[in-house]
Amino acid sequence: MNLRKIATQLAGTLIGNPDLEIISLASLDQAQANDLSFVLESKYIKESQASSAAAFITFKPINNLKNQIIVKNPRKALALAINLLSPAKPVETFNISSKTEIHKSAQLADQVQISAFTSIGEKTIIGTKTRIGSNVNIGQHVQIGQNCLIYPGVTIYDHTQIGDNVIIHAGSNIGVDGFGYYQENKKFLKIQHIGRVIIENNVEIGANTCIDRGCLGNTVVQQGTKIDNLNHLAHNTIIGKNCALAGLIGFAGSVTLGDNVLIGGQAGFNGHITIGDNVVVMAKTGVTKNLPSNTIVSGFPAQNHRLEMRKKAVLKKLVKKELKKGG
Repeated sequence: MNLRKIATQLAGTLIGNPDLEIISLASLDQAQANDLSFVLESKYIKESQASSAAAFITFKPINNLKNQIIVKNPRKALALAINLLSPAKPVETFNISSKTEIHKSAQLADQVQISAFTSIGEKTIIGTKTRIGSNVNIGQHVQIGQNCLIYPGVTIYDHTQIGDNVIIHAGSNIGVDGFGYYQENKKFLKIQHIGRVIIENNVEIGANTCIDRGCLGNTVVQQGTKIDNLNHLAHNTIIGKNCALAGLIGFAGSVTLGDNVLIGGQAGFNGHITIGDNVVVMAKTGVTKNLPSNTIVSGFPAQNHRLEMRKKAVLKKLVKKELKKGG
C-alpha cells in the first residue's frame, strides 16, 4: 500500500513520496526498507533518525526523516495502521466441537464457536458470535453475552455474568471464592461466598487473572475497563468504567475504584477503601487509605507523587552526604 493511501486512511499529513510502497509495519529497531514504523513520543526521535524504516508515523515533523505521516494521535494511528495493513482474519464459520460437554439445559445462540474439551454447565446462556476456546470450564447459571472471546484454559464459576464484547485471556479464573474465614478454637472456618462476579460490556481481562466472587454482594468490573495479566481482584471489589490496570496488581476485599483510574504494575490496595475518579497510581505504590479524585500518587504508603519524588531526592542527597563523611 502506498503512503498516499495510508495517510488518507489515517487522516494524516504526508511529508515525502506519496507513491512509496509499504510492505509491512515494524518497530524502529527492527524496521527494514519498505517498512513503516512509529514515533509515539519525543523520547523516540533519536532512535527514529537511526532507523532503517522507509517511512514513519509521527506526532510532529522530525528533521532528517524523508517520509513522514503526521497525525494528532500516534497511538490511535498505530492501531488503525495495523488493522489497515495486517487485518485480523474474520471468523467465517461457527461450530461446536463434538468433544465438548454441554448440559442439555444450556442455551447457546445460533452462531457460537465452542472448541474441544470445553464444558458448559446447567442453565448457562451464551450469546451470538461468542467464541470459546479449548479446555474452558463454564459453570452453572452463567450468562455470557454477544461477541465475546474466551481463550483456552479459562474457568468461569457458577452464576457469573459477562456482558457483550468481553475478552478473557488464557488461564484466568472468574468467580473464585473470596478469601473469607472466621476463627474458632484457633481454627479457620470457611465463610461461604454467595455473591457473583459481574463483568460489563467491552472489558478485557489478561491472562492468569483471578477475580473473586462477592461474599453477599457482587464483585463488579464496569464497562470499558482493561486489565493486564496476573492481577487479583478480591471479593466485593468494584472497578469503575474505563480503568486501566497494569500487571501484578493486588486488591484486598471491598475496594471501590472510580472511573478512568490508571494503575501501574505491582501496586497494592488495602481493603475497604475508595479511590476517586481520574486517579493515577504509579507502579509499586501501596495504597492504604481513600484517595480523592484527580490525584496522582506513588510510594508506600501512597502520597502525592511530587511530594514522594522530593522526599526521595532529599534522601538521596543525605545518603551521599553521609557516605562522603564516612569515606
